[in-house]
Amino acid sequence: MKNIFKQMAVILLFFCLWYVFFLFLTYHFYPENTVVDNSRLHERNNRLVLGKLKSNIFLNDAQNILLGFWVTKHESKRIIIIGGSNALRINPAVMQKALPDFTINLAAVRNSNITQLRDIVYVVRKSSPGSLKGTIFIIGVCFATFFNDNASGGHVLYENKNLTFLEAEGLRYGLYKLRDNKLELVLAPRMMPLAVHLLRPFLLCDLVFYDLKSYYDNSFASLHAVQKKPQDLKGEEFKQASLAEWRDSLGNIRDFAEDGIMSDFVTLCKEIEKSGASVVIVDLPSAPWMQNESEYYKKYTLKRLLYLDEDRIIPRLRYVNLATLLPPITDGDFVDSVHPTKEEGEMWSKAIAGFVLSQRKFLGF
Repeated sequence: MKNIFKQMAVILLFFCLWYVFFLFLTYHFYPENTVVDNSRLHERNNRLVLGKLKSNIFLNDAQNILLGFWVTKHESKRIIIIGGSNALRINPAVMQKALPDFTINLAAVRNSNITQLRDIVYVVRKSSPGSLKGTIFIIGVCFATFFNDNASGGHVLYENKNLTFLEAEGLRYGLYKLRDNKLELVLAPRMMPLAVHLLRPFLLCDLVFYDLKSYYDNSFASLHAVQKKPQDLKGEEFKQASLAEWRDSLGNIRDFAEDGIMSDFVTLCKEIEKSGASVVIVDLPSAPWMQNESEYYKKYTLKRLLYLDEDRIIPRLRYVNLATLLPPITDGDFVDSVHPTKEEGEMWSKAIAGFVLSQRKFLGF
């Protein structure tokens, strides 16, 4: 019996030594980050290799939100940018030049609707000690933000359930659970930083071996492939294919941008403001051809007139239609229907930073 215990102790010691070795290896290849920045994570494709994009150990944009906020420094003045994949084209470095007193966190996650935005805000609030005073949430929205939870566009199949990307990623390591269809922590907030650090060897394995294709919703797979061909943008065939993909992804037009969804967004903004933070809603442009031909875009423009003026009754909230701050937009400023070119994304970033500065009196800094 003693020999059995000795053998078990040797095996356990061997495992612990290897674990510690891999733990330190992760810090060598992927040092801790000072901010959450998803600006390059969305570029990762099916080949994920050790050392690629060394600035981040997290596999994807959703994982970076769920785990990254727990191990970054919480500055007293910070800007947190949330939204969908078009918000990922905002350049934090460009904004930082105009707003040097703030740390800029790009916390957008692809295919975000109001449910996913709510979960991002939940993680930020739980991972932040005390009040969010001094924090500015910049919410990048467009017509594609306001789809119903039952639509296919923002969901992945996880254990036979349709979940958002953030929900599926949160459940995978057991640090989050779903209660009443909302993400909720399993551990006490004070234990989360330690849990994320101890998880690093497993994150490293995921980074090397996990097939990122399983995170792409079937309804967006073909659209994603089309997006890689900006040279086809002006072709009528591309436009019709893109419109068809949006119809499939955003669901029935009757359920899209319905009053309940728009009201939920306003409620989310009010909750952020009550937490001590300020809010800037940035209406991100779409390609002109998309504005002219999409029934979803046209419905959204009518609904935003009714709901996004709520900033008048929320003290630290401001709304801006970004197109009004930019030179006339053309189809050539976009690589597809909603995602800007790199150059246009930098113009977006400068304009947003300028607007934030112009509203400093209302935003409380």
